[in-house]
Amino acid sequence: MHSPSSLHRPSLSSPGMVGSSLPDTGAASTSQSANTGTRIRSRFKHALRMFSPANCGLGGATFRSPSRLPATSGGAQRNIVVRASVDNIPEDQIPLPPIRKFVPVGVIGGMGPDATNDLNAKMLEEARKIESAPNDQDNIGVIAYNVPHLINDRTGYLNRVDINQVSKEEWQNHLTSPTTDNPLWGMLHAAKQLKAAGAHLLVMPCNTAHMFHPELEKRIDIPVLHIADAALMALKEANPAAKKVGLLATSGTINNRLYEGRAEKVHPQVEWAYPTPASQRDEVMKGIYDDGVKANNLENGRRLLKSAGDTVVTKHKPDALFLACTEIPLVLSQKDYPDQIVIDATQALAKLAAQKSFELAQKYHAQRDDAAQSRLH
Repeated sequence: MHSPSSLHRPSLSSPGMVGSSLPDTGAASTSQSANTGTRIRSRFKHALRMFSPANCGLGGATFRSPSRLPATSGGAQRNIVVRASVDNIPEDQIPLPPIRKFVPVGVIGGMGPDATNDLNAKMLEEARKIESAPNDQDNIGVIAYNVPHLINDRTGYLNRVDINQVSKEEWQNHLTSPTTDNPLWGMLHAAKQLKAAGAHLLVMPCNTAHMFHPELEKRIDIPVLHIADAALMALKEANPAAKKVGLLATSGTINNRLYEGRAEKVHPQVEWAYPTPASQRDEVMKGIYDDGVKANNLENGRRLLKSAGDTVVTKHKPDALFLACTEIPLVLSQKDYPDQIVIDATQALAKLAAQKSFELAQKYHAQRDDAAQSRLH
């Protein structure tokens, strides 16, 4: 192995080095082509030695060149590229840095894509409230699977069946129907990809998607946080005595009593206040969907959703107002209701995810320290 001081490093402009190109030789003689080919092979072998695993400190890593290189018109090879591979390093021996302050959080995204980005940013914000991050590595890790076409619309699918008009078995069959339009399977696929990528827990930036939460939990063996639980925790922190709560959400969330069901255990005293049926149809749903946020018409979405929220606040005078669709906080916030407690469900989920990520990292470090002590004894 060469010492650093004696190691010759050819310039990148040298023929045959990484990413370089050789000029066309035109109608070169046979001996010129042969000589050129010999020089290239010699320099290519030299390049391999320079970037060998030993010299690069990669242990068992291998460096491979393309099996076939394009030739110039005179027969000389060009555009030589040396590609790195760790194929022959056992997976458990790949030298990756350990977890630091937070374990990675997986985001089952695309519901919608802008709401996914909003959750990612809010997790970063909430994590920094728990622990400062003086460098990149101390920030919370987020692995987002933001692939919208894989997960069909949740409200559209759920509303095909009236939960109040069918048996529990029929409803269960609807939730688990093995069809491509059932959002469950896209969510499950994303969950498995995220776990394989290193996520220690999962979140979903879509309230309505949590109607599938029990089915998802059965099929994946890492925690899946629930957005309604997070929002209800935020309510308890903001006003534990709250008696009436306004709910801005999709009809899929409201019709299937997602929040009411989760609140029965932790806030049984809460009375829920909703927009009128006309406002739900013409303002909330249009503000979220066709004429609003999901259609990238934020200005109109804000106008429609603000009107619906204003009506709920004026008519019902709730103790808090829930923004319980992840599209809504993209256009409405606490600033729009300065005299009202506003619970942004996305922000609440981000806070819970950051807390859980930090706790799991603490647990990881404790287990690692215990294992180190055991080895000493």
